[in-house]
Amino acid sequence: MKITVELPEIVLERPEAAEAEVYREMVLSAYGRGRLSAGRVAELLGLDRGSADQLLARRGLTTPFTVGTAVADHRTLAE
Repeated sequence: MKITVELPEIVLERPEAAEAEVYREMVLSAYGRGRLSAGRVAELLGLDRGSADQLLARRGLTTPFTVGTAVADHRTLAE
């Protein structure tokens, strides 16, 4: 899906990287709402799992490890 949004430059860390920044924020938001596993976040952001976990922790987006998240991570790794 492609979405066009106009944002004032002041809300972006680096206006030249706006698309990547907005994409990253949308992925992190989806994780925070329980829509993505940490493994999927890593995949979508092109990170290894450890780097994704660190990013999520810096954002305060850690979630308890459950059987459901383990299964989702396993599926992501198997793809």
